[in-house]
Amino acid sequence: MGMVHHFFSCHDVDIQTKHNIYIAFPLNALLWGCKTWNLTSKNLKKLEAFHLGAARRILNIKFDQVREERIRNKQVRFKFCNIPNIEAFIIYRTARYVGKITRTYEDSFPNRFLGTWIKKPKKTGGVQQSCNNTL
Repeated sequence: MGMVHHFFSCHDVDIQTKHNIYIAFPLNALLWGCKTWNLTSKNLKKLEAFHLGAARRILNIKFDQVREERIRNKQVRFKFCNIPNIEAFIIYRTARYVGKITRTYEDSFPNRFLGTWIKKPKKTGGVQQSCNNTL
């Protein structure tokens, strides 16, 4: 969020404008290509931590305040124009991508790859080798 830090710390700009700019630039850059990711719960937690940390920075909520006043993540999201969690953004983008692919002609490569399964069994504790579990 480096280049827009001065914009987000400005007190003359209302929260709705900051919300729209956050979704348009930093969040869009963060989630670039997320529609094809195969996320683990560990990576999803890291994305959610960035998302809520950015919302707290924009709202100028210090971590001391979070501890003393027991500010919950749900309260932070509500104060920041009721912004959904990061998983909702990823699900929305993935659904739009799948819808776009299914509307193309049947012999297109993305349409054929969408229904493809990898026949190799996964290792114990290994990463899932197909993105179909996110759909």
